[in-house]
Amino acid sequence: MYVPRNATLFVSSGDGRLRIDGVGGEIDLRTGDGSIDVTEVRGRLHAVTGDGRIRVENFDGDAEARTGDGRITLDGNFRSLAARTGDGTISLSIPEGANVTVETNAESVFNDGVAVAESPADNRVRRWRIGSGGQVLTLHTGDGQIILRRR
Repeated sequence: MYVPRNATLFVSSGDGRLRIDGVGGEIDLRTGDGSIDVTEVRGRLHAVTGDGRIRVENFDGDAEARTGDGRITLDGNFRSLAARTGDGTISLSIPEGANVTVETNAESVFNDGVAVAESPADNRVRRWRIGSGGQVLTLHTGDGQIILRRR
């Protein structure tokens, strides 16, 4: 399906992959069982799958990504971000010069020289400062690790 470059989209699938490329605006993607791939998108993204991976590449804007079971891969300039997986790794690539704070519940965080650990907000939440810190990006995994790296 083709849509205008600037659009408001709601796409839902009970069982199947969703792929969005080169669109800007309000994007709401949901699938019960399948992966979600988002490339070259800007605006506001809401991506939810019950069982499948989520991949967001070269994104610019506000994003929420949730999967019950699967990996989440995120790359872009996030003004706000909330990502959650019940079982899987979350990988976040940050652009050079970004000033954000990452908050996570994960016990295993692989930091590729990107962030500086801060004091925990509480016993369950850990914070990592990237650059001078700033907007809080939230990454939660029930069973998996967090990977932080530069783009």
